[in-house]
Amino acid sequence: MNKKRLLCLTMAALLLFTTCLTAQAASPAEEQPEVLKVGFFAFSGYHIIEEDGRRSGYGYEFLQRQAIHGGWSYEYVGYDGSYAESLNMLRSSEVDIVTSVSKTAEREKEFLFSDQSIGVNSTIFTVKAGNQDIVEGDYATYDGIDVGMLEGNSKNANFEQFAEEHGFTLHPVYFAEQDELTAALQGGQVDAAVTGSLRLLENEWLLESFDASLFYICTRIDRAELMDRINAAINEMDLHDPN
Repeated sequence: MNKKRLLCLTMAALLLFTTCLTAQAASPAEEQPEVLKVGFFAFSGYHIIEEDGRRSGYGYEFLQRQAIHGGWSYEYVGYDGSYAESLNMLRSSEVDIVTSVSKTAEREKEFLFSDQSIGVNSTIFTVKAGNQDIVEGDYATYDGIDVGMLEGNSKNANFEQFAEEHGFTLHPVYFAEQDELTAALQGGQVDAAVTGSLRLLENEWLLESFDASLFYICTRIDRAELMDRINAAINEMDLHDPN
């Protein structure tokens, strides 16, 4: 091999090596998935954080599956707060989304809702197991009772209308969190409880279940681009992961 050819090969090898180094240096680090903040209020059966930090519940499992199809991850915020506080955090941009939100005319003025619902939630009326003073369907026994309700829950208005239609009165007692309401029911501070059907019932009797309604993922009304991606992820779930 003559010197001229050897020099050309050497220069070509150096050029190739330099190009590879430059490309490697210029390539960006592996991109991390976008992190969305979720209003994750404590709700037995729907949002649960165990003592060891493990999360579970329908709402959590749904979001985890959706993240796979959406290409993002979540930061769960507000477990020590209430559902109403989660909606307030959404209003103030402290979180990006909240789930388990039923549509109302008032809410549609400030929030965007997913095109498809992500579940069904009924209004339920329960008493402590063993309470025989309040009899299912005997509305005279409902009259004048103290009813525990969650602050900001759309089910409250549903039950108040139910009471009006069936001719009995009630005294609402409001609680910030589900655990507080449940403790009050078991401790006798209230006679009955009105909530949504998503929670687990323990040591309670179900007397009424009505007004089943769809619930959705929602974000602020100025986050149309985010909602478009949420809708696309739900569509992908329906197509590839329908169960």
